[in-house]
Amino acid sequence: MFILTLIVGAVVLFLLGAIGDSLYMIAFKKPAFLHYYGTLTDIPSTGVRVLQAHFPFYNNLNDTHKLYFRHRVNSFTDRYTFAGRGIDVTEEMQVSIAATWVMLTFGMRKYLPDLFSVIVLYPDAFTAADGEERYCEFNPMAKAVVFSWPYFKEGMELINDNFNPGLYQFARIMHMWYRLNDEADATASLYCSRYEKLLDYLDKPHNRDRIQEAGYFTEDSYHTNEQFLAIVLQHFFETPDEFKSKLYGLHRKIAIMINCTH
Repeated sequence: MFILTLIVGAVVLFLLGAIGDSLYMIAFKKPAFLHYYGTLTDIPSTGVRVLQAHFPFYNNLNDTHKLYFRHRVNSFTDRYTFAGRGIDVTEEMQVSIAATWVMLTFGMRKYLPDLFSVIVLYPDAFTAADGEERYCEFNPMAKAVVFSWPYFKEGMELINDNFNPGLYQFARIMHMWYRLNDEADATASLYCSRYEKLLDYLDKPHNRDRIQEAGYFTEDSYHTNEQFLAIVLQHFFETPDEFKSKLYGLHRKIAIMINCTH
């Protein structure tokens, strides 16, 4: 009887917590909590040095959030397989790729997608699934994200040129993942509702004109909404101060959409 009472009590607490969290999100348009992990894990000191050298976003976090960030990096590298094709996969590669995804989704509670299961790395350009030569690709049928490591590394190391293939590719995958889970997950639903508000903002002619007149994005950034979003997210993380000063309204919409307002 005692055990049954404990079980019933645990279920009631869980349901109350879930209801409370849902009400909080409805009221405040953000999750009640982002970082609850039970036991926190960490990465080796060599991995921490990779973060410190190449990720200003990480360096700007407080000590507690840095620990959460490293836990998410560790969770990412534990969950997904890294496979080299003509190249040996190193800790630097794993941490760099994981940190790029974690940076993009750090404001979201749900952050480990099921759209891919393996990260494949090549030493140069590779032949993609459609027979074309590429430097990065997402193959949903194979559940694989594929990168040319030198190409990925170049984008990561040049931190203020708004060129980051890893961010661009992961931004497209993130967007796809949350859109697919819009009605099944609270995190995804919040993202999608904010994305719709972003589209409403972009639909207004004076906002579109202001963005184009700023000259901050290249002319080929505007082919599709999804491509534009991926390019905008590169700028958001690569040159955040310039973005904010030139296009404050758009910057604010993006920050709210990915819950990255700290």
